[in-house]
Amino acid sequence: MEKKISKKITDKPKNPSKHPGGRPLLFKTVKKLQKKIDSYFLSCWDYKRDMFGNRVIDREGKKETKDIKSFGYVMEQVKPFTVSGLAVFLNTSRETLMNYQKKNEFFDTIKEAKDRIEAYAEESLYIVKGGGPIFVMKNNYGWRDTQHIDQDVHEYLHEDLSGKDVNELKAELKRLEKVGKG
Repeated sequence: MEKKISKKITDKPKNPSKHPGGRPLLFKTVKKLQKKIDSYFLSCWDYKRDMFGNRVIDREGKKETKDIKSFGYVMEQVKPFTVSGLAVFLNTSRETLMNYQKKNEFFDTIKEAKDRIEAYAEESLYIVKGGGPIFVMKNNYGWRDTQHIDQDVHEYLHEDLSGKDVNELKAELKRLEKVGKG
């Protein structure tokens, strides 16, 4: 006796917990992403400490900046702002962070964070000795070394052209153009 096995076909996926278009976004809203980015920048700061480990008091009174509210204590940056550091803090990769930037709703948020990191790196060029900030600027932000060469060709012309007529000058110009292209 043979048994017929029939399978019911449905439109439901086998594993309903899987996201249909790839991995689900870590941040569903711009607000949640912005809050986490703000936390990253704050995490790069800490209280300045004296040689005994005590917080250094701000003698000028309360100081508040855009980034931190020190409430009477001196704050100092203890970690540099970096794109890779931001990605790690967000529990993702640098590549995934760049993919978020391709999404219209997240573009401005990621761009603002990257601009802030770029500004930090640029300012470091004036403080830090060495090539680290230069490397970052070239590899992350498209900065390039350029050379400007000014060449005065008059000093290379040994022939006096003042006594030649217009046709002779045109012929000399053609000759020089050919030499320049060669």
